[in-house]
Amino acid sequence: MSNEQYYEGRDLYLHALQQKYEAEVFMAKANFSTYLHHAVGVAEHPNVIESMDEIVCKLAEAEDKLNIIKKYRGIL
Repeated sequence: MSNEQYYEGRDLYLHALQQKYEAEVFMAKANFSTYLHHAVGVAEHPNVIESMDEIVCKLAEAEDKLNIIKKYRGIL
């Protein structure tokens, strides 16, 4: 049975949201890692702290959304 067959109706939407937020978490972590470990990757950014802060905000937002989906999945 494929994942598409297993997830039906509202579960399909919740599963899609969960995967979207998981991807956003991974992207933010990858971008943050670039700032920390690869100075060449951030050479174009004049305000590194501000850029890193934006990434942290994106990570926090994605993790919050992911936690809400996980917490209320059976209730929604």
